[in-house]
Formats: sequence, C-alpha cells, structure tokens
Amino acid sequence: MKKIIFSLLLLVNGAMVFAAKPEYVQMMSGVLQKMKDAKSIEALEACANNFSRVAAVEKEEWLPNYYTAMCYILETSMLKDGKEIDAKLDKADALITQARDISNSDELLCLESWSKSTRIGVDPMTRGMKYGMESAQLLNRATIVNQNNPRIYYLQAMSAYFTPEKYGGGKVKALELLKKAQGLFETFKPSSEIMPNWGKEQNQAMIETVTKEMNGSTDDTATPNNRAPRK
Repeated sequence: MKKIIFSLLLLVNGAMVFAAKPEYVQMMSGVLQKMKDAKSIEALEACANNFSRVAAVEKEEWLPNYYTAMCYILETSMLKDGKEIDAKLDKADALITQARDISNSDELLCLESWSKSTRIGVDPMTRGMKYGMESAQLLNRATIVNQNNPRIYYLQAMSAYFTPEKYGGGKVKALELLKKAQGLFETFKPSSEIMPNWGKEQNQAMIETVTKEMNGSTDDTATPNNRAPRK
C-alpha cells in the first residue's frame, strides 16, 4: 500500500511540474521578445531582471541564467568604459557558471566563449592572447558536445576576422567558417521556442561584410562591432 501511495504521489507531483511548464515557457517567450526588441542598456537591464526572477523560481532550469548572462554581454556593446564592461562580464560569467552546474549544454560553452572574446575589446594588446585562447578552447569543447551547432562556427569566424592572418586568422578563414555556419543555420531547429536560436542574421551580415571587404569595398558602415554579436 505504501508503494502504491508513493507512486501516486510521484504521478501527482509530475503532473504538477508538467502543468507548470507551459507557464514557464510563456513567461520566457515574453521576455525573449522584449530582449530581441531591446535598443538600450535600460531595456536589456529590465530583461535581465525578469530572467533573473524566473531563475529564482525555476531553479532546475538553465535557460533563465543563460539569457540573463546574454543580456549583460549585449549591454557591453553599448558601453565604452573598460571597467564597466568587465563588471557586466563578471556578472555574466557568474551566471554561466551557475547554469553549467545544471547543464553541460554546448550553448553555455558558446556563451562563455562569447564573454571571453568580448573582454579582448577592452585592451586587445594585453588581452588578445589570454582570452583568445580561452574562447577558442571553449568552442572546441562545444564541438565535442554538438558539432552541428552553427553558433560555434559563427563565433569562430568572428574570432578569425579580428585575428591577423599570420596568427591563423584573416578574412579568408573567417569567410570559410561563416559559410559553414550558414549551412548549419539553414537546417538548425531548436528543440523548443525558448531554446537559443540566435546568430543566423548576424552570420549572413558578416558574410556580406567580409565578401565586400575582400572585393575591395571601403564601406566603413559594414565594419562589425567586435564586442557583442546581437541576438
């Protein structure tokens, strides 16, 4: 009888968790849309706060911390002061660490790599080697988890674009990686509407930028921001 009661309790609790999931997805979807539309630090900060509140309730879910961290990384593209940028990235890294205690997702490795590469922009001369290497290592680990994630190759391409050819980078290498990412973006399908699904438009824009530059275009407006690819 005790076993029967215990089994019934498990079924009831499982049903309650399942019933709560649609609300969680709906809440996350709403904040994600606001995040995509955000055009200011204040708007991104509001999204970060909303995601953080979800994380406080959904303690077994890694996506709320993932997106909170992404908000902070995106904010750095609107900042100029190195200390402020580092402070935002410190927050992002702490949240990524928390999320990785829940999941070993390749998406988290990509996000951490993005954070590392963003730090380079504060002082490229002194930070390039350290954070460039750490960023690359994280992306290599991500390929072990899921080699078909297009964001891996997009981020590798961004790194190659800002790395001199003599050090293994350059526009030719970047374009090669961008085209690989492009093919994977065409077939990539997130497992749910709230799973990471960013990068396709930015990847295409970079293909156009690099192609123009290789063909001798001097359109400075096409030059990308090396700190944070927008969602």
